[in-house]
Amino acid sequence: MFFKILLSAVFAALAAGIIVSAVQQVTTTPLILIAETYEDGSASATHSGTELPASGPAGSVSDTSEPQTGSISRSVMTAVANIVLAFGFSLALLSVQIMLNRNISVRTGLFWGIAAFAAFHLAPALGLPPELPGSAAGELVSRQIWWAATAILTALGIALLVYRQTFWVIAAAALLFALPHLYGAPQPQQYASTVPAEVAAHFAASSLVIMAVFWTMIGSLSGFFFARQIA
Repeated sequence: MFFKILLSAVFAALAAGIIVSAVQQVTTTPLILIAETYEDGSASATHSGTELPASGPAGSVSDTSEPQTGSISRSVMTAVANIVLAFGFSLALLSVQIMLNRNISVRTGLFWGIAAFAAFHLAPALGLPPELPGSAAGELVSRQIWWAATAILTALGIALLVYRQTFWVIAAAALLFALPHLYGAPQPQQYASTVPAEVAAHFAASSLVIMAVFWTMIGSLSGFFFARQIA
């Protein structure tokens, strides 16, 4: 069984990590490069009344304004990191489903992936949206604690809704969802950023979409390979 889980996670991680890395190259990576030029002061534009570096339909930066970086090595490291993360996430999803004695399939894997995305990314993003280099942010430790608490409480709320749906359970789940946001995420003392608002907003939206794709692929592919008994 362990070998079957391991191989299923490997295949799912390779597929999800490579595909998501390719998507990032034409969506979020160009935005990060733009933000870095503002962070180190090399961008000639300022926030007010100036043009951003031009980009094409897919988000690629034009030749005249693209920051110069070790693009190949950066892309490879991003892909490796995504594959490693996907492997760990896939192992976790499969292990939890087995411990709970749940049937593992593409459908159930997709559900678990969506639930994980909601708990670890969507809910925390309501208070702490994805940030670019140079963005204004609160104190790091406080943000990490708030993020972890939000993810745990959201996951518990989802679990309650899945396993029982009475009035009191629904009310308890709603309270768990709301608690971290009622408390409030740590915010910066001053909302000052070197990154233009348009770039930051684009990055936040793109990052959430990519993570949704990432988790749904991890869940469904893990279920697919496990159900097909690849191992």
